[in-house]
Amino acid sequence: MLSHPRSHFLYVVAWLGVWSFCWFALLLMGILLVFCFHWAILFAVALCIFFINMFVFLPLAFSFRCPHCDGFVLVPDWRTLQPARKRVPAVLGLASWVAVVFDIVLHHQFTCMHCAERCLVKVNTDTPNSLPRHDH
Repeated sequence: MLSHPRSHFLYVVAWLGVWSFCWFALLLMGILLVFCFHWAILFAVALCIFFINMFVFLPLAFSFRCPHCDGFVLVPDWRTLQPARKRVPAVLGLASWVAVVFDIVLHHQFTCMHCAERCLVKVNTDTPNSLPRHDH
């Protein structure tokens, strides 16, 4: 498990990765819309926002390493990737930081793409305005 402040920052960066992935999907739809409806503005806006997001995301992605193997959590490197890693989409066999990002955001854990070890991401989801929970 990563330390709490570091883990929370990884969670925030993972959300930025999800945001970037959504803009990439919109960018691909924008290409289709340019050819079908000549909506070039959607493509231009999506392209600019995607590049700005990735410009912020990529340097931050290099700051997280797996506590087990010391490989980059969000970046595939020159080493052979583990066959047991998660892939998006699995049918195409794409090893992906996208799978890691979605695991962090949705499940608060990830499977390292280098060593296939499962790591927990401890996230403080309480906000200052949230009411205290009383479980009986």
